[in-house]
Amino acid sequence: VPTIHTFNAVMDAAAKAGELSAAESWFQRAEEKGVQPTVVTYSILINAAAKASNLAVAEGWFERAIIAGLTPNHVTFTSLIHAAAKQGSTSAATYWFEMMSKHAVSPNTRTFNTLIGLAAKKTDLKGAESWYEKSSIARIAPDTVTFNSLINAAGKSGDLVSAENWYEEAAA
Repeated sequence: VPTIHTFNAVMDAAAKAGELSAAESWFQRAEEKGVQPTVVTYSILINAAAKASNLAVAEGWFERAIIAGLTPNHVTFTSLIHAAAKQGSTSAATYWFEMMSKHAVSPNTRTFNTLIGLAAKKTDLKGAESWYEKSSIARIAPDTVTFNSLINAAGKSGDLVSAENWYEEAAA
């Protein structure tokens, strides 16, 4: 008898393949079998929607998780932030970041990297640096992706000095 873990594995495979409709179809099959979804299930579907650049669908799955009485986690929120970033929506990404704290969920390096990457994509060096500052205040350790995104933001902004400074920070 398939468990939610089995269904989650297939939904995750569909999500990784960029097949949102297939992931949703597997969710439907799980429901038909009476298998209870978990926060992991909904996070997989939110991530599948994010990969499809469909923020509205991602938000719909979040609402369904809340209605089901589940508690979202950092993966849930980071996937929503990723969905907003894929659509280039700084306001939506910021909204979901703020919702994390309202749900007592702490961000991690990936959360901040997604926000810094969004700012870099929008040629917003100040925004990228602001998210880095917030990550430092939250004591979230940066990684290679963090610094590459900051260097990218500086480069896109035509600020070679800042790009070199971020390189030096990364190398320290």
